[in-house]
Amino acid sequence: MAAKIAVLGRFNEITLLVPAGVVAYAATFTITDIISEVYGKRAAAIVVFVGFITQLLIPLYSFTAIILPIASFQKEYAKLFNKVFSVAPNIVIASIVAYLISQNHDIWAFHLWKELTRGKYLWLRNNASTIVSQLIDTVIFITLAFGVLPSIIGGVFVPWGLIPYMILGQYIVKVIIALLDTPVVYLGVMIVRGEISLQLILRSVRGSNNVGGIQVNDKLGKRLVVILKGFPCY
Repeated sequence: MAAKIAVLGRFNEITLLVPAGVVAYAATFTITDIISEVYGKRAAAIVVFVGFITQLLIPLYSFTAIILPIASFQKEYAKLFNKVFSVAPNIVIASIVAYLISQNHDIWAFHLWKELTRGKYLWLRNNASTIVSQLIDTVIFITLAFGVLPSIIGGVFVPWGLIPYMILGQYIVKVIIALLDTPVVYLGVMIVRGEISLQLILRSVRGSNNVGGIQVNDKLGKRLVVILKGFPCY
């Protein structure tokens, strides 16, 4: 998805461009922050490392599937299959480099803010760490994937004059997602800690005050209604 470049919008003579995979990738920072908050820095670092291994394995699996001999009755689909599952080396390398640097920075910054605020203001450390980390990720990925690496190993080359607009377009989307995911981070932390159940969330959003015979009329239930009203939870 990252190889496809979409138009985010046009403002006067400026066209903002974004890779199509920006939304899916931005969500990974939400998961990292939830794990950092509940399980700590080491657990989050392990998850990031597992994600790194996954990024290495997926292109390998795709390449293996492509080089395997195809059955005679499927030869007409061979070109289409190879086109869909082939990987762009410039995208893969840039993604891995940007992922490792930005995700590890996110973990470090998250816990730095946690120490500075003495464990208070989850919304602050969530957004402060993610917004800076997203900028780091965006600059590294766009510059490598569409500028530096295509000129070395091939791939989709974007003129250097358009690179800043791609960085700006992608970063705007990521910042919006980072700001919108704050309720999701709070909710994720509460669920992982066992402070609230998914059943209670669904009942609260639907307006019911009874979950398994338990009256839901405490402050937590009221806060959840305020936070989750309007979210597509059902």
